[in-house]
Amino acid sequence: MGHLSLLWSGASEGDRALFLGLGTGATAGAGMAWPLGELIGVELIPEVLDMLGHFEAINGGLANASHVQLHAADARRFVRADARRHDLIVADLFHPARDGAGSLYAREHFEAIRERLAHNGVFVQWLPLHQLDWTCLRVIVRSYIEVFPEAHAILALYNAETPALGLVGGVEPITLELAAIEAAGTPTTDELVVV
Repeated sequence: MGHLSLLWSGASEGDRALFLGLGTGATAGAGMAWPLGELIGVELIPEVLDMLGHFEAINGGLANASHVQLHAADARRFVRADARRHDLIVADLFHPARDGAGSLYAREHFEAIRERLAHNGVFVQWLPLHQLDWTCLRVIVRSYIEVFPEAHAILALYNAETPALGLVGGVEPITLELAAIEAAGTPTTDELVVV
């Protein structure tokens, strides 16, 4: 999910990427393989940040990189308070039934993210399809496209039981180039379905 997000943003040297929700750091850790100038990670639970070192094999040593800033903070409040512009903002999988997670799928939050994007910035919202019912999914997607009307959707399959949907939008219309994704080597088009 991290590499796909970086591909869609056209990440280049010196870019700033903001990752909301870290968990093991696997998604944000993909940024370690890209020439980002700054990688910012926000995680609600401070103890999760303390554990990142235990997952270096999948997060690329995120916790110890000099160009990485990690913050224990509420993602919604962090976005509103942060005055910087970001070339890429990635919202990782948030379980919708967790306390406060619903506000991370709200139109107001998406609007705040749009305000923090650089001119050609990209926002990717990952959705855990296996944890969403049809009604919730429709509300989230509708809220997203009200703010990013020329959005795309990408279905990512870990396996048949845990699919994720990536909503991809930006300040300017985005063209997803499957040939560029395929040329990058991961993932292949066999693992992608563009909607």
